[in-house]
Amino acid sequence: MIPMNYDNGPIRRRDRQLDEASARRLLKEAEYGVLCMQALSGGGYGVPLHFVWNGADGIYLHCAPEGYKLECLAAEPRACLVITGKSRILPNAFSTEYESLLLHGEASAVIDEEERHAALHSFLDKYVPESGERGQHFLHHAATRTMVLRFRILSAS
Repeated sequence: MIPMNYDNGPIRRRDRQLDEASARRLLKEAEYGVLCMQALSGGGYGVPLHFVWNGADGIYLHCAPEGYKLECLAAEPRACLVITGKSRILPNAFSTEYESLLLHGEASAVIDEEERHAALHSFLDKYVPESGERGQHFLHHAATRTMVLRFRILSAS
């Protein structure tokens, strides 16, 4: 069970909804998500990012320690994270089969050094598990110039 408000109530196409087990799998395995936030000048702003799920109500994202995304989140931390998995065009049905997860929540910088390093290690484990000592060396040097964000999941569908 996902320890968050997993609610497929607003889904129009009930025949296409992901069950909770599939949503958990997608959170663990999907390659990237698109972080959608309020642009400073109004409207929306979305950015694709790699992510790792903490197994509970948090998603970790990483980025440079400065930039427009961080300015937008500082002004309005509420955001949406769209995670997509497999998709397949069904030409004979004029349709698409796909899996996706829509997460609403709040993003904030991870200040605690222990949590930051644990999150960065989770990125290595997910994306380059064979990196070994080389990965540890890279993390040691990149950690000071890498911002880690925690996206706290408030609801999911």
